[in-house]
Amino acid sequence: GDLVVLKLTQSPATIRWYLSKGRKQIPLPSPPILQQRRGASIVAHKRRQLIYWREQGIVRYDFNTKKEKLLVALDSDIFRAGEFRLNESEDALYFIREEYLPHWSIIVNVPHKSGKSPDFKVKYTLLVYSFKDNACRLIANFHEFGSSFLVDTRNSLFYHWSKRKIVMADLHSGNILKTLPEPNIVKLALLPSGNILVWGFHNPGAYQLDSAGRRVASTFKGLFPSFSP
Repeated sequence: GDLVVLKLTQSPATIRWYLSKGRKQIPLPSPPILQQRRGASIVAHKRRQLIYWREQGIVRYDFNTKKEKLLVALDSDIFRAGEFRLNESEDALYFIREEYLPHWSIIVNVPHKSGKSPDFKVKYTLLVYSFKDNACRLIANFHEFGSSFLVDTRNSLFYHWSKRKIVMADLHSGNILKTLPEPNIVKLALLPSGNILVWGFHNPGAYQLDSAGRRVASTFKGLFPSFSP
């Protein structure tokens, strides 16, 4: 029955998390906004943990013990992490690792000194962290630019949009199963039905895919859709 509440502070620029219990709000460990990544936090309901990414790596906060633990340490190749997804039993955490060249710390600091954003490249990697083994395993590398990733633990599938196509891959091996043409820049969302919602980031068209990669619903118009849980 508890809620995790997010608030933004202006000075210093920080994301603040609170655990709301009735009328009380208990502060939780919070990362700076510049170190955060959209989609890089998730609540593990069964484990009663808040999992998030911050400057030292991927960490989790235990609501019972009120302690923070490092799950995946930041190595020499400074990275950011996002698009977290737990499997149904919460035995594993899937996430997208983003490696920047130059390092992310340089990218953040350059605009403050010169007023210009530096050119940079990003390499994306799909990894899985096992709570049982306390170990992290690489599934697949994706060197090309991609605006949308999606992990479907129910059907053991991984979706990736890049270069005018949607790639469907096996979640455990990373092997590509099917490539679907999609000329527009799109975002991907997992619906409660198990279908994948594909919606245009710039154009108003949207449609659904089933686990076999078939279109199963007609196009509707609208931007930034959201489904009722």
